[in-house]
Amino acid sequence: MPRLDLTHIVIHHTGAEEKDTEQIRRYHMKLGWQDIGYDYVIEKDGKVVEGRSLSVQGAHAGVTYYNQHAIGVAVIGNLSKRDIYPEQLSSLIELLKNLLVKYHIPIKNVLLHREIKKTECPGDRFPKATVMAALEEYFSPKPGPEKPADPNKELEKLLAMLQEERKKNQILQQRVKQLEKALEEIQGIILKNR
Repeated sequence: MPRLDLTHIVIHHTGAEEKDTEQIRRYHMKLGWQDIGYDYVIEKDGKVVEGRSLSVQGAHAGVTYYNQHAIGVAVIGNLSKRDIYPEQLSSLIELLKNLLVKYHIPIKNVLLHREIKKTECPGDRFPKATVMAALEEYFSPKPGPEKPADPNKELEKLLAMLQEERKKNQILQQRVKQLEKALEEIQGIILKNR
Protein backbone atom coordinates (compact mmCIF):
# COMPACT_ATOMS: atom_id res chain seq x y z
CA MET A 1 0.00 0.00 0.00
CA PRO A 2 1.47 3.41 -0.90
CA ARG A 3 2.32 5.89 1.84
CA LEU A 4 -0.01 8.87 2.21
CA ASP A 5 1.30 12.37 2.89
CA LEU A 6 3.85 12.44 5.67
CA THR A 7 2.72 14.40 8.71
CA HIS A 8 4.73 12.96 11.61
CA ILE A 9 8.04 11.43 12.61
CA VAL A 10 8.06 8.63 15.18
CA ILE A 11 11.28 7.90 17.07
CA HIS A 12 12.10 4.34 18.16
CA HIS A 13 14.91 2.35 19.68
CA THR A 14 15.44 -1.17 18.43
CA GLY A 15 15.37 -2.52 21.99
CA ALA A 16 18.46 -4.66 21.37
CA GLU A 17 22.11 -4.16 20.54
CA GLU A 18 22.04 -5.31 16.92
CA LYS A 19 25.24 -5.19 14.93
CA ASP A 20 23.79 -3.12 12.08
CA THR A 21 20.73 -2.30 9.98
CA GLU A 22 21.05 -5.44 7.89
CA GLN A 23 20.67 -7.62 10.97
CA ILE A 24 17.39 -5.84 11.78
CA ARG A 25 16.23 -6.12 8.14
CA ARG A 26 16.86 -9.89 8.13
CA TYR A 27 14.98 -10.29 11.41
CA HIS A 28 11.97 -8.30 10.18
CA MET A 29 11.87 -10.24 6.91
CA LYS A 30 11.94 -13.53 8.86
CA LEU A 31 8.75 -12.26 10.51
CA GLY A 32 7.19 -12.17 7.04
CA TRP A 33 7.51 -8.44 6.48
CA GLN A 34 8.45 -7.26 2.99
CA ASP A 35 11.36 -5.17 4.36
CA ILE A 36 12.71 -3.61 7.53
CA GLY A 37 9.93 -1.81 9.42
CA TYR A 38 11.79 1.48 9.96
CA ASP A 39 12.37 4.14 7.32
CA TYR A 40 15.73 5.17 8.79
CA VAL A 41 18.08 3.48 11.24
CA ILE A 42 20.87 5.17 13.16
CA GLU A 43 23.65 2.69 13.85
CA LYS A 44 25.88 2.73 16.93
CA ASP A 45 28.59 4.76 15.20
CA GLY A 46 26.04 7.40 14.14
CA LYS A 47 25.76 6.21 10.54
CA VAL A 48 22.27 6.89 9.13
CA VAL A 49 20.96 4.06 6.94
CA GLU A 50 17.82 4.24 4.83
CA GLY A 51 15.46 1.39 5.58
CA ARG A 52 12.00 0.87 4.15
CA SER A 53 11.16 3.12 1.20
CA LEU A 54 8.96 6.08 2.01
CA SER A 55 6.87 5.16 -1.04
CA VAL A 56 5.39 2.15 0.79
CA GLN A 57 3.53 1.97 4.07
CA GLY A 58 5.74 1.75 7.14
CA ALA A 59 5.70 -1.10 9.64
CA HIS A 60 7.10 0.59 12.72
CA ALA A 61 4.31 2.16 14.74
CA GLY A 62 1.80 -0.59 15.43
CA VAL A 63 -0.87 2.03 14.65
CA THR A 64 -2.22 2.15 11.10
CA TYR A 65 -2.45 5.95 10.91
CA TYR A 66 1.20 6.40 11.89
CA ASN A 67 2.39 3.58 9.63
CA GLN A 68 0.69 5.44 6.77
CA HIS A 69 1.61 9.04 7.69
CA ALA A 70 4.76 8.92 9.81
CA ILE A 71 8.43 8.44 9.08
CA GLY A 72 9.86 5.82 11.44
CA VAL A 73 13.37 6.54 12.73
CA ALA A 74 15.07 3.94 14.94
CA VAL A 75 18.22 4.17 17.02
CA ILE A 76 20.04 0.85 17.42
CA GLY A 77 20.23 -0.09 21.08
CA ASN A 78 18.19 -0.56 24.20
CA LEU A 79 17.78 2.96 25.55
CA SER A 80 16.10 1.64 28.67
CA LYS A 81 19.46 0.14 29.66
CA ARG A 82 21.96 2.62 28.25
CA ASP A 83 22.22 6.22 27.10
CA ILE A 84 22.16 7.06 23.43
CA TYR A 85 25.70 7.31 22.07
CA PRO A 86 26.79 10.90 21.27
CA GLU A 87 27.31 10.00 17.59
CA GLN A 88 23.78 8.60 17.43
CA LEU A 89 22.31 11.67 19.09
CA SER A 90 23.99 14.16 16.74
CA SER A 91 23.02 12.08 13.69
CA LEU A 92 19.44 11.80 14.91
CA ILE A 93 19.14 15.56 15.38
CA GLU A 94 20.59 16.27 11.92
CA LEU A 95 18.32 13.68 10.30
CA LEU A 96 15.26 15.14 12.04
CA LYS A 97 16.16 18.67 10.90
CA ASN A 98 16.47 17.48 7.30
CA LEU A 99 13.23 15.48 7.37
CA LEU A 100 11.27 18.31 8.99
CA VAL A 101 12.40 20.71 6.27
CA LYS A 102 12.03 18.30 3.35
CA TYR A 103 8.52 17.14 4.27
CA HIS A 104 7.28 20.36 5.92
CA ILE A 105 6.53 18.59 9.19
CA PRO A 106 6.07 20.79 12.29
CA ILE A 107 8.34 20.12 15.27
CA LYS A 108 5.33 19.28 17.46
CA ASN A 109 4.73 16.26 15.21
CA VAL A 110 8.01 14.62 16.23
CA LEU A 111 6.78 11.91 18.58
CA LEU A 112 8.21 9.07 20.61
CA HIS A 113 6.75 5.63 19.89
CA ARG A 114 5.38 5.46 23.45
CA GLU A 115 3.38 8.65 22.81
CA ILE A 116 1.23 6.87 20.22
CA LYS A 117 1.16 3.30 21.53
CA LYS A 118 1.53 1.61 24.92
CA THR A 119 5.21 0.67 24.83
CA GLU A 120 8.50 1.61 26.51
CA CYS A 121 10.01 2.54 23.14
CA PRO A 122 12.34 4.43 22.68
CA GLY A 123 13.44 3.68 26.23
CA ASP A 124 13.40 5.63 29.48
CA ARG A 125 16.87 7.04 28.83
CA PHE A 126 16.00 8.58 25.48
CA PRO A 127 16.85 12.31 25.76
CA LYS A 128 13.65 13.80 24.32
CA ALA A 129 14.18 17.20 25.99
CA THR A 130 17.65 17.49 24.43
CA VAL A 131 16.40 16.52 20.97
CA MET A 132 13.42 18.87 21.08
CA ALA A 133 15.52 21.77 22.41
CA ALA A 134 18.00 21.31 19.55
CA LEU A 135 15.16 21.34 17.01
CA GLU A 136 13.51 24.39 18.61
CA GLU A 137 16.82 26.27 18.59
CA TYR A 138 17.51 25.35 14.97
CA PHE A 139 14.08 26.40 13.74
CA SER A 140 13.58 29.48 15.94
CA PRO A 141 13.76 32.79 14.09
CA LYS A 142 17.21 34.31 14.18
CA PRO A 143 17.59 38.07 14.62
CA GLY A 144 18.36 39.67 11.30
CA PRO A 145 20.94 42.34 10.65
CA GLU A 146 20.32 45.65 12.32
CA LYS A 147 17.99 47.83 10.34
CA PRO A 148 19.85 50.77 8.81
CA ALA A 149 18.98 54.15 10.24
CA ASP A 150 16.34 56.19 8.44
CA PRO A 151 18.33 58.80 6.46
CA ASN A 152 15.58 61.41 6.89
CA LYS A 153 15.63 61.04 10.67
CA GLU A 154 19.42 61.22 10.68
CA LEU A 155 19.27 64.40 8.59
CA GLU A 156 16.69 65.91 10.96
CA LYS A 157 18.97 65.16 13.92
CA LEU A 158 21.94 66.81 12.17
CA LEU A 159 19.90 69.90 11.29
CA ALA A 160 18.68 70.21 14.89
CA MET A 161 22.29 69.96 16.11
CA LEU A 162 23.39 72.61 13.60
CA GLN A 163 20.62 75.00 14.69
CA GLU A 164 21.59 74.48 18.33
CA GLU A 165 25.23 75.24 17.49
CA ARG A 166 24.19 78.39 15.59
CA LYS A 167 22.21 79.60 18.62
CA LYS A 168 25.20 78.96 20.86
CA ASN A 169 27.42 80.78 18.36
CA GLN A 170 25.05 83.79 18.25
CA ILE A 171 25.02 83.98 22.05
CA LEU A 172 28.83 83.81 22.08
CA GLN A 173 29.05 86.57 19.45
CA GLN A 174 26.74 88.77 21.53
CA ARG A 175 28.87 88.18 24.61
CA VAL A 176 32.04 88.98 22.65
CA LYS A 177 30.46 92.26 21.48
CA GLN A 178 29.43 93.05 25.07
CA LEU A 179 32.96 92.33 26.28
CA GLU A 180 34.49 94.44 23.48
CA LYS A 181 32.16 97.32 24.38
CA ALA A 182 33.00 96.98 28.07
CA LEU A 183 36.71 96.92 27.20
CA GLU A 184 36.36 100.10 25.12
CA GLU A 185 34.61 101.81 28.03
CA ILE A 186 37.36 100.74 30.41
CA GLN A 187 40.04 101.98 27.97
CA GLY A 188 38.18 105.29 27.67
CA ILE A 189 38.09 105.70 31.43
CA ILE A 190 41.80 104.90 31.71
CA LEU A 191 42.68 107.45 29.02
CA LYS A 192 40.63 110.15 30.73
CA ASN A 193 42.32 109.52 34.03
CA ARG A 194 45.85 109.91 32.70
